[in-house]
Amino acid sequence: MAHLPYAIALGLPLTPALVGFLLIQNSLVAGVAGYLFWRYGLETAMIAHLTVHAVLAPIG
Repeated sequence: MAHLPYAIALGLPLTPALVGFLLIQNSLVAGVAGYLFWRYGLETAMIAHLTVHAVLAPIG
């Protein structure tokens, strides 16, 4: 839910479909980051999170 302000700043309409998409996308990334944290440590999870933002931010 922390990424909703970014969607609002982009001027996207907060439809149920968009909110659902953001929740699913963030849940998937959180699952991957959680696994990386558990397996390899905090730094790896942080790099994964940063990488997702670096790849997806220019698209938005």
